Amino acid sequence: MVSSLIKSLSKILSSKSNPKPIFGICMGHQMLAKAIGAETYKLKYGNRGHNQPCTHGDTGRCFITSQNHGFAVKADTLPQEWMELFINENDKTNEGICHKSMPFFSVQFHPEHCAGPTDMIILFDVFIDAVKKAKNDETFVVRDLIKEKLFYQSTYKILQQTKVLILGSGGLTIGQAGEFDYSGAQAIKALKEKGIGTVLMNPNVATVQTAKGFADKTYFLPVTKEYVEQVS
Repeated sequence: MVSSLIKSLSKILSSKSNPKPIFGICMGHQMLAKAIGAETYKLKYGNRGHNQPCTHGDTGRCFITSQNHGFAVKADTLPQEWMELFINENDKTNEGICHKSMPFFSVQFHPEHCAGPTDMIILFDVFIDAVKKAKNDETFVVRDLIKEKLFYQSTYKILQQTKVLILGSGGLTIGQAGEFDYSGAQAIKALKEKGIGTVLMNPNVATVQTAKGFADKTYFLPVTKEYVEQVS
């Protein structure tokens, strides 16, 4: 449907003199892939929603993204000078591509969407930085710019010597959702896997997270400022 635009984009990408930075989003991601000779395919269900986890290959960090698409880029058809930038952790589909040396990259998700976490808005900073550097004839690799922005110094070594206080949401009533119990239970399990001490504060005895021996310490107290300050 946009073959003429893809052809024009392909000409721009093939220009070796003073290449202009390109940032594709959603359909722009798929058009960029088509312009470099890669293929797209129809997903069985599509990825739609505000809580799609995508992992950045260079840092291994997972980010929550907003998505609304029914097609995906076929990663194994990418040219050798291109690489996968992000991968969807739900179905392992491609969520971004990046040229290894030129200032071209794209993402399948919507970094501009702010329904939840806004971590990926930072990609616009990368693009603006790339534009400025290109304008000033500076030498740079956009892949490295992205990695610098998304890199995070792990604090696990510090946390292993401390403990984390987990606050439960209080009592459940008939007909009320129990997501807080699931999230709290999963948080305790994840922290224990990392060797981090867990202290749970929850006034509700009828939950999974307050089961005996689940957390290292459990306090059946109201979650108020006065009580929280006394718990350690």
